[in-house]
Amino acid sequence: MAKKKYSVHWENETAVSFEVDGVAYESLDQIPDKRDKRKIIAMMEASSAPDLTKKNGKRSKRRVSRPNNSSCGFSAGWRR
Repeated sequence: MAKKKYSVHWENETAVSFEVDGVAYESLDQIPDKRDKRKIIAMMEASSAPDLTKKNGKRSKRRVSRPNNSSCGFSAGWRR
């Protein structure tokens, strides 16, 4: 079995759409397979991990705003 391909599309640090094996979804609630939804959520959480890259010789951390509640706990307005 081939691995599935997952994608999160961001605009201005906001997740605006998602793809699972080339099928596009505008919100996490539209993704029918719970495993696929969990994988996308894990990818979003990983992308919001503190950014410890050096900027101007100093380490910096990105601030993360958490999503509004929806039926799955996340919404398309999720920000990283």
